[in-house]
Amino acid sequence: MKQNIEIRKLKRRDTKELSRLLRRQEGYDEFFTEEKDADILARAAAERSLTFAYGEAAFLDGQMIGAVVGGKRKKGAFFQKYGKKCII
Repeated sequence: MKQNIEIRKLKRRDTKELSRLLRRQEGYDEFFTEEKDADILARAAAERSLTFAYGEAAFLDGQMIGAVVGGKRKKGAFFQKYGKKCII
């Protein structure tokens, strides 16, 4: 049986699958009693991952099975998304 594995750069549209992968791999459900809180943390981690200079993901038959992110954050990525009105 031949498996179709695709490796490509992470894209904004991968946020939902990356969030699901992080939640499972990092065990976010163990930290929270509410499922929605684990979802929020996983989504935030996925969004943050997309701001790094390097990010690639592996897909098996269209489903994300792994991801690697690293390097310096893209310069100004936070403000490009949220603008200068954000209070930090």
